[in-house]
Amino acid sequence: MQLSSLYSVSLPASFHVWLASPEARFLKGKFLYSNWDVDELKARSNEFEGTKELSVDVVGWPFGERDWKFQIVDSQSQWNGEKSADLQA
Repeated sequence: MQLSSLYSVSLPASFHVWLASPEARFLKGKFLYSNWDVDELKARSNEFEGTKELSVDVVGWPFGERDWKFQIVDSQSQWNGEKSADLQA
């Protein structure tokens, strides 16, 4: 196999056509690379379905929580060991 065939447009194009098929429904919302082996992904479908495996989440974003507080951090006071001010949002 030539190196140029590994980087041709047909690989991601074929992968995306397969992703649009009902056979790849278990990968909906997952983070994937087009050079991953489709047969291996299908063999591991039970592992991916209904889990956060291969998912990308934004974590540490507390704005939906009721007790979220806005914290002002002054870089100068932080270096002096002083506590930062907490404000209720």
